[in-house]
Amino acid sequence: MWKTLGLRRALLPWVYIAFPLVLLAGDLAVFPLFESSVAAPPLSVESLVRARRQHVGRIRLHEIEATLDTLDNPAFAAEVRDGPSAIVIPCFVASFDPEPLVGELGKYVQGRLNGVSPSDSANLSALLNSGRLDKGSVDDLALHIAPKSRAAFPFDHLFIVTLARESEHGTPDEGVFGNAVPRLMQMAAAKRIVALVVLAIGYNWANKHSISFDSIYEPLFNGLQSSSIPKTIVLDLYHDWPTFSIEHAVGAIHTGVDHFLLANPTTQFYRQEVRLLLLLVPLCLLATKRYVPLTLRSVAIIAPAYVVLCHGADMFVNLVATGLSGVGRTLVQVLVFGSLAFLFPKVVRWRADTLFPPETPP
Repeated sequence: MWKTLGLRRALLPWVYIAFPLVLLAGDLAVFPLFESSVAAPPLSVESLVRARRQHVGRIRLHEIEATLDTLDNPAFAAEVRDGPSAIVIPCFVASFDPEPLVGELGKYVQGRLNGVSPSDSANLSALLNSGRLDKGSVDDLALHIAPKSRAAFPFDHLFIVTLARESEHGTPDEGVFGNAVPRLMQMAAAKRIVALVVLAIGYNWANKHSISFDSIYEPLFNGLQSSSIPKTIVLDLYHDWPTFSIEHAVGAIHTGVDHFLLANPTTQFYRQEVRLLLLLVPLCLLATKRYVPLTLRSVAIIAPAYVVLCHGADMFVNLVATGLSGVGRTLVQVLVFGSLAFLFPKVVRWRADTLFPPETPP
């Protein structure tokens, strides 16, 4: 019995040291190493026209797909088939006219709902006529489409984004959709949406003053948060657009992704700080083991203290790593956090009052 007790006491510190590594292994098994990536080959007009769909990449765990089709014959059918799905549609309000204008896409959706779910169509009309749609607002309309009719309109929610009717390229109202993106993504997360279909809402190829694609895609990418909800975001382009519109849309998607990755490099690990701490807490415990027996009580004090120390040091990392690439910042962070882990038993005993001699009376 004494041998068993002694063996348990000898192994227990190593269990404490290994536990964060087990959590790290589980995190890596469930979630990707990097939160963003770019697809290869990159999105192109030729491949999109030929295949009707192409993978764009992954941004903050959201898989981005581009499709080229009509809603009567969607190329995103596979994405919206499983789990809750939603489509974003616009309506337009003007300062001189309180009655909203639904636009061609809204009329199309109302027409489809009339055939597959008249009650949902009536609810949409009631929402549009409620008088509570303000510029920049995002409203959710839950749909109740019977399984037998789902193939005709395979969505569980309509997200209605209210835009300014006067919005044109170069005007302040062109940015209304971008300002609405955070609320849109919060709503998608709250409704546990698996696939979100975003059309080029507000764009009208026949209007030379129409808003640009840049005002749609770049704010959308920048507004995404690190989350797997929605899992897939479909950027749906209209098949019957003229070639120059499709080219401009693809170019804007490229530009939006490039600008996002400049600020958030693909070398940035997903949950980088958390994973680094899970890796280095065992080093901190190992270094401390030489001075303090690792018991449940001591580990419960040492590990949180090290995490708090690193949290404060991260402000120093941000200061030193300003202007560095994702790799450069990561190396600085590893160096600082690793040094604190190795030197923790000494650093934690530093006291300011020991640096200065006591005052001598005059």
